[in-house]
Amino acid sequence: MAITARHTILLAVLATQGLFFPASASAIPPAVPGGERWIAYAPTGYFPAESPPVLPSRESLRADLRVLREAGFTGIVTYGAEIPSIPAIAHDLGFHAMLLGIWDPFDARERAEALRAVAVHKDFIAGIVVGNEGLTSGRYTIDRLCKAMREIRVETQKPVSTTEPVDFVLSERKIGECSDFITVNAHPYWSNEKAPDAAVRWTLEAWEAVRKCYPAKPVLFKEVGLPTAGDEAVSEKAQEEYYTLLAASDVKFVYFEAFDARFKQGAIEQSWGLWDSDRTPKSVVGALPWRRESR
Repeated sequence: MAITARHTILLAVLATQGLFFPASASAIPPAVPGGERWIAYAPTGYFPAESPPVLPSRESLRADLRVLREAGFTGIVTYGAEIPSIPAIAHDLGFHAMLLGIWDPFDARERAEALRAVAVHKDFIAGIVVGNEGLTSGRYTIDRLCKAMREIRVETQKPVSTTEPVDFVLSERKIGECSDFITVNAHPYWSNEKAPDAAVRWTLEAWEAVRKCYPAKPVLFKEVGLPTAGDEAVSEKAQEEYYTLLAASDVKFVYFEAFDARFKQGAIEQSWGLWDSDRTPKSVVGALPWRRESR
């Protein structure tokens, strides 16, 4: 799709937030060096499926985000807007930017929270990620999603994206038509690539495929990583090696994820964090490229 004047304006917005570079620089931020050091964040002590949902305290959120900031991360990516204090705390702790997620783009309350967050933190929230794997799971259709994305773009005056796995992003071209930038969940583990070197090769191939599919769009791999439990083929060391190799590539990615998520089902799904659910760091934290370089 040709870049229109409207898209030029939106990409300029991305540029002001550190999210867009010229095509020769691969667009959307490098993990290191330059740009933001992004990490996907769901709070510890968070159990959204409970009735009523169990939400963490403000003190717990601050403790989470302080751990991430002290480790050198400068940007956070969230999945929902239902915890309104996250942007303020993150900004106060010195994060540079945030990609705000909206889990359910058809929930009026969550959309209202997102609008309020952008109104208060318009210079901090760089873009909106509208939905995560909702097409894959059948929670909504592409047409409904695109309509919601258009509305949210107008309401927030922010560039918008949505996130689906690699195969879906490659096959459903309307995702690109409706997005100002492309965010992708790219997990080699689910393609049975579990050894770090093979997993990185798979990730690089996925990156090139998405870039080729959407050459005019900034691309960010919003989820990449390896779990550390639930399968004898994975470990903390394998996770560390995977990220070390990937950080030396041209892939622009978000570390997935901050903390082991106990609200998810099964040992594999609960073990993608760079920290345990009690905020104990795994070996990858000491091997983050900017931390090694500062020694």
